[in-house]
Amino acid sequence: MSLASALLLTVGTILASGPPAGTGGTGGSGGGTGGGGGTPAAPCTPIQTAQVKPGYRPGGNGAIGAVWTTYTLKPCTPGVTYVATIKVTNLDINLGWYEFYTQTLVMSGTIDDDNARLGTNYRVDVVVTDYSTGSVLDSRSFLTATPLPATPAAGS
Repeated sequence: MSLASALLLTVGTILASGPPAGTGGTGGSGGGTGGGGGTPAAPCTPIQTAQVKPGYRPGGNGAIGAVWTTYTLKPCTPGVTYVATIKVTNLDINLGWYEFYTQTLVMSGTIDDDNARLGTNYRVDVVVTDYSTGSVLDSRSFLTATPLPATPAAGS
């Protein structure tokens, strides 16, 4: 693995940790002339886990790359439907193209980009929105790099 790939993987791991979890506060008791304050509740962060793993496409004999994104969401508000959007951007082309893009209403799963280029740097964005309003509720970004093409074994 090249130094650049190792650096991208390290940065991606750091970015993947996401924001720290907060705790919501409670309101104070109210007297006859006014209520107590309190700290506001923590914002909704439905992404519980998100991981990105690069590798070789199964059955591709080391000639085709893959990027797998695994995620788990939790509902913050009863009755709210979430849309999970997965975008895989090829950073080496330098045009900001989404090489892979999908949206799902499923609360957990693994999304496969099984046609990734080998030896390529990628940014993977996981964005969760409220289905009815389109408001972004949570997001994570990862940097990763697919492996170099596999070297055929001697005699093959």
